Amino acid sequence: MSQTGCSGCGCPVDGQAITRSELDQYYTARQKQMGSMRLETPEQGDMDRLALLGDLIDRKIIELQAVKMKVTVKDEDVDIKFAEIKARYTEAQFNQLLQQSNQTISDLRRNLRSSLTADRLINREINSKISVTDQDTVAYFNAHRADFNLAENRYRISQIVVNSVPTYGRATLFGSKANDAPEARAKIQILKSRIDNGEDFNTLASSLSDAPSAANGGDMGFLLEHQLRSNTLLFAAVSTLKVGETSEILELSPTDSSTPPGYMLVKLISREGIGQRDVTSPVVQQNVRNQIRNDRSQLLETAYLEILRDNAKVVNFFAEEFFAKNHR
Repeated sequence: MSQTGCSGCGCPVDGQAITRSELDQYYTARQKQMGSMRLETPEQGDMDRLALLGDLIDRKIIELQAVKMKVTVKDEDVDIKFAEIKARYTEAQFNQLLQQSNQTISDLRRNLRSSLTADRLINREINSKISVTDQDTVAYFNAHRADFNLAENRYRISQIVVNSVPTYGRATLFGSKANDAPEARAKIQILKSRIDNGEDFNTLASSLSDAPSAANGGDMGFLLEHQLRSNTLLFAAVSTLKVGETSEILELSPTDSSTPPGYMLVKLISREGIGQRDVTSPVVQQNVRNQIRNDRSQLLETAYLEILRDNAKVVNFFAEEFFAKNHR
């Protein structure tokens, strides 16, 4: 298989073309997402396009394999994912995000369908077939025993943040719908009530939190005690919680006097004390199994894509054009 590129007439991957306009759109979007449009020589621009073209080729190869394996995504599934993403922004912020990523709504929906299709193909062909035995768990633990010997307490927490002012820009993509402090306070109170009435914290965080951790369902991962103590407000709240409990509403101090405060809810997922963990611990076993699954999934996904590339017929017109232009 020759790895592909594309020219004005398109780049065939098993007979399916990737057009030059698709590549240019992807290139522009990636440049905007990086936050800078550096001055490039024509050669540098072509090199960047050659690299990005590999992503488009892999996406096309996966899409074609999904068709062969009869892996499909319903319109309703795309609708749900689209609504989940849009719910994180005001209308103005959502439109700005589309502009920054050089996408139309149709482009976004098409990309969501492609991503969901790839996830389903990988889950069906790889993840569903991964098994982790007790022997695997013990062997991994013994090889990484030092990683399970904690020198200080650590806490795993999730958060929901509501800002008091609309936020824009790449650094704050999960912008609030609140326009002022009273709206933010009302929003966080509604969220607290919904959680107290049994709604899932992580689900609400995914769609309604203004923090970047919303992408992970609000999960901030593990924090060591000294890290947690550096935030007096957060430590005071977490230290009073039992595992599984959610804090009262916390008021976040603004970085400057002209900015109104924001608000936060915190949930304690787990607390682990100092000392050596044992492989018989259910928490340790689950963490080890998850790590083994993730490692195997990444390795098998890489190998699977290599096999698909080997079996695909790809013609790289863009690479040929670039080579001819620069090889004199």
